[in-house]
Amino acid sequence: MSENLPFGEATSGATGIASPSAASVLHRVLADASRVFLLNDADLPDDHMTGPAPATGALWAVDLPDLKGRRVRRSSTEERVHQSRVALRRIRANLRTYRLAFDPAWGTELRGQIAHYNAALGAVRDLQLRRNIINAFDPDLVPKKDLVRLSDLLGVELLEAEAEAKAEATKEHRVAITASLEALWDGAPFRNKAKRPAASLLPELLERAWRDTREAGRIARKDATDLHLHRLRIRTKTFRYSCETVGLIDGGPARKAARAAGLLQDRLGEVHDAQRAVLWLQQATEEHRGLAMTAHTLALWQTEVAETRLKGWKKDLKELERRWRAITAAR
Repeated sequence: MSENLPFGEATSGATGIASPSAASVLHRVLADASRVFLLNDADLPDDHMTGPAPATGALWAVDLPDLKGRRVRRSSTEERVHQSRVALRRIRANLRTYRLAFDPAWGTELRGQIAHYNAALGAVRDLQLRRNIINAFDPDLVPKKDLVRLSDLLGVELLEAEAEAKAEATKEHRVAITASLEALWDGAPFRNKAKRPAASLLPELLERAWRDTREAGRIARKDATDLHLHRLRIRTKTFRYSCETVGLIDGGPARKAARAAGLLQDRLGEVHDAQRAVLWLQQATEEHRGLAMTAHTLALWQTEVAETRLKGWKKDLKELERRWRAITAAR
């Protein structure tokens, strides 16, 4: 084993080229996602790329240029919340799927901390999306003043959710997340198993994530309730991000599976957002009688959106299953 390669690179093969260890691949993924989160979640001014690092972020996250030459920190609050959540989901998915590569106590604790804080960000994101749905409706079809009123009601809820998320950001579990993610830049506490070649260990561990997705799909096919479809969406997210990690080393089948998972995830996500919007509009009808007609019209529209988008989910799942078979065939 070469001593100057990080995290115990796998020994060289017949080509004389060292294969990356599972630890080195996972470190890259987690460090990149950590940087995206710390940039977008920290309370930084937009000109943060120069000047000292904030207390809530890591120096490397602020000062290093993006690998693709783009600024990672997004310009709007909405995009920053979205990027923060995606980064946390990517970290959590990799910690879950490849948990046998990490110290079990460390990985489990960080996953729990992330889940708690991500719930607060999720409440903000849901309201942002809901307001976007209202604002996208054709104002010629309903009274414009009603749309403005509904948007304002969502705005009030959004401010409350943002205040709660900001309060969560100062609590112990959020501070612990920052400390853990900053440490990820130098490396996570890997087990000896992580010294194995990434090409052999990661696909092996990916199989459990697929089994979880397949089982969620089986249940949803049998009984396509909102709950079962939502669980399928969650499992598909984990599988997608885990496939993207394997895609760094296999180049083809895993990346195609990740894209297929993304299509299913996006479809079910749009269905979920529409259904949540319908529930909110129904509540608005009960609490604000003057908005009942407009809220009812919007609810019918979102119900139709959900039904339309839902029609292709089984086909998307079938394509994902085909892509998984391609992964196993290539091993």
